[in-house]
Amino acid sequence: MGLAISVGILAEMKELGEEQGYEWRRDELDAVQEFLESRGFDTWEEPEDSSQLGMRSTLLSFPASNLHLLRRAYARFRKHPRETLDPVESGSLSDDDQAIIDFVGRLGDSHLLCHSDHNGYYVPVDFADPLFAPEEYEVPGYGAVGSSYGLKDELQIIAPRIDIRLNEDGSLPDSEVQRVNNMGDTSNHRFGAEQSVFVVLWEAARVSIKENAAICFH
Repeated sequence: MGLAISVGILAEMKELGEEQGYEWRRDELDAVQEFLESRGFDTWEEPEDSSQLGMRSTLLSFPASNLHLLRRAYARFRKHPRETLDPVESGSLSDDDQAIIDFVGRLGDSHLLCHSDHNGYYVPVDFADPLFAPEEYEVPGYGAVGSSYGLKDELQIIAPRIDIRLNEDGSLPDSEVQRVNNMGDTSNHRFGAEQSVFVVLWEAARVSIKENAAICFH
């Protein structure tokens, strides 16, 4: 199954003239905002102009299995912070990997792990742990709502474990984005799958925070 990432989905639907898609996404975002308001959080004004919503990543979709590899890197750090992470040789998770992801995920405090891998939203609102909406709110992604701020913080933690070089101030340099964009077949590179997803999610979180726009998994 493939996963696509968009930032500013309303602007995207409006630009494409997708009236039905626009209304559908508007209803979903309204549901997310209603839920956040019920929990006492401020919401955001989703932009409808795509002119400022560019991302440096050229990859906007990827196999969901690659997301699981990135989640593995974070979960193993949480469970075994001093271990040296090795790439998955077979391209698929071991039983131990999956058990660790499940264990850390059950703690309910990871924005990267506690989110649907095929739909749902990260929002430009800063809250400590992911939120879970009751069914009556009809929030997509099994009710899970992540924070773009929390997602970016977790990505920053695992960057060095998958050989991503950040600047001293914690930002992602253009040179690293370009290197990953030019990678080609990720299987030919150490942590290639993890790095490709990292850059997509990093850019999505960066633009989401900068432009006050939600990240949409679809």
